[in-house]
Amino acid sequence: MELFGSDTIIGVAQPRSGHQTGATMGLIISILITFLVVILVLYLVNMLPLDGRTKQIVRIIVIIIGVLSLLRYLAIF
Repeated sequence: MELFGSDTIIGVAQPRSGHQTGATMGLIISILITFLVVILVLYLVNMLPLDGRTKQIVRIIVIIIGVLSLLRYLAIF
């Protein structure tokens, strides 16, 4: 008499492949790093002794570069 039946376990989730999990984690880490760098650069631009118009232009440029970088990570652009 077998106690457990067969060799297969029913109802247990199969682990994902290491490549897929690693790629997803790498993507999430890249997006977080990009987001943090954009926030840091925006903070540093705010600390510069520039007039308001110049700061606004630099902020827009930084945000556009950040969005393009995020789109690149997501393979959209």
